[in-house]
Amino acid sequence: MQTNLPNYADLFGNIDFKAGDDARTVYSPAAYLTDLLQMLDDEFGSIDFDTRRGDIKAIDLNAENTTTLIPYLDIANEILEGRVTTTSEAYAALESAVYPFNMPFSLENEKIKNHLHHLGISAHELRRLFATSTDYQTVARDYLGLSPAELSGLIIADSAPVAAVAQSYGYSGTSFISEMSAVATFMEATALSPAEMREVLYQTLYVEPTDHAIVEAGRETFYINQVGSAGYVTLNADETTLEWRAVDATSDPSVPLVWFVRTSRFVRLAKKSVSALPN
Repeated sequence: MQTNLPNYADLFGNIDFKAGDDARTVYSPAAYLTDLLQMLDDEFGSIDFDTRRGDIKAIDLNAENTTTLIPYLDIANEILEGRVTTTSEAYAALESAVYPFNMPFSLENEKIKNHLHHLGISAHELRRLFATSTDYQTVARDYLGLSPAELSGLIIADSAPVAAVAQSYGYSGTSFISEMSAVATFMEATALSPAEMREVLYQTLYVEPTDHAIVEAGRETFYINQVGSAGYVTLNADETTLEWRAVDATSDPSVPLVWFVRTSRFVRLAKKSVSALPN
């Protein structure tokens, strides 16, 4: 009995396969995706997959969608945009938001900055070349790269009511000053790191490494501490609470509301201008 049976190539010679699209073969990622979607329908009908990723079933199974790398953040943003009625409403909400500290966000302003960046010119330089009149507030806004909404958030009056200040810190309780004076709460609300927190309180002044209560003089001159009476905000003995320390040591240790207003303005501007806090 013959055991050496000829294979297909022995019988018919060299096989001339037709060239095809690798992205559309039965071994392609698209084929695996199709199988997975079918399995979800057949075996896991209780999972509401369409609610989470309703876009997947509408994706064209072509080479571009198979091999193009897409940042995860782009996908997350598209899904979040889809949660509101229209995309424009999502960006309108971002532009009117006052919290967290990286808000508000203006998509149109970012588009303008990106276009000007590609052209190799800044907004303030463009205005200098073509503006027929000078508005110094607008010049400053362009120089810092701020949108009108971002600027309006930075020029909130020192006399702002507690409700407006609390909203800018994302606080919805009834004891804003006492609760926001807790260092952990304040750092969470402002998204400051421990190092940045010390920069806010001490800036470039020397702090004794073995005793943080010993600090070089001059804190009362900081912008955030100019609240109408001579003093400064510092940490209590165990560094868990913010306290107001008056120069004459006679004032209430509660942090003045205006300090939170000025600190919000100071931190937001530093973050927007990508500048170190002491600068």
